[in-house]
Amino acid sequence: MKMKQEFLEFGTFIVKDGSQVRFWEDRWIGNITLREHYPKLYNIASKKHDTMADVLNTQIPNISGIEI
Repeated sequence: MKMKQEFLEFGTFIVKDGSQVRFWEDRWIGNITLREHYPKLYNIASKKHDTMADVLNTQIPNISGIEI
């Protein structure tokens, strides 16, 4: 895993359909993971290993008090 992180520091990749990009754990926006940038959200996320495709295909949860 450390080698992958070091490799990605020097390159970029294309997200495409999101099936190969982990939403929280891969660096797909800038040089930091969403896990590192938003640790409180990561800690309450129920599906920490979902891909971008998984997240984008999930229905928005019906949570009272939140307006979208």
